[in-house]
Amino acid sequence: MDENGFDSFCHDVSPGLVGSLRLQCGDQGRAEDAAQEALTRAWTNWPAVRSMESPRGWVFRVGFNLIIGASRGQAAEERAIAKVHRRHDIVVDELEADRATLERVLQDLAPRQRQVITLRFYADMSVNETAMAMSCAPGTVKALTNQALTRMRQRLDIEVPTKARTGDRDDSA
Repeated sequence: MDENGFDSFCHDVSPGLVGSLRLQCGDQGRAEDAAQEALTRAWTNWPAVRSMESPRGWVFRVGFNLIIGASRGQAAEERAIAKVHRRHDIVVDELEADRATLERVLQDLAPRQRQVITLRFYADMSVNETAMAMSCAPGTVKALTNQALTRMRQRLDIEVPTKARTGDRDDSA
């Protein structure tokens, strides 16, 4: 039974929503809870949400707001837990090590930078969808993306070629 497209919407948006929220907060259970609450709120307001320019962006914004609101009171605890995980993180598989490194670098970003990276590159949202999800202008999304990628490159010690930094591109390859 598909209530005016809501079931299909949930099926399509749920995996990316849960995954993005997990990357934002670092906890699968909290991510699932926040995603469930965001989708419940979408269901409650479905006629209005369905008619929005980006229902997907709206539900992601609600999910991120729930995660951010819940984590304000737990910030010190999360930092302590992250330190313990960094110290005791023994990884055998190289791909697992890369994933763990990337997640640590993501956790070191400012919350809005982490949010923009997860929405743009994990949830594969456009600049406009990301702007909707974050309640900001597309220019802010672009600036936050640039800042976050610069910070990540620094933490990962990745050298960006001079041409790439200046905006010159060599598309001949």
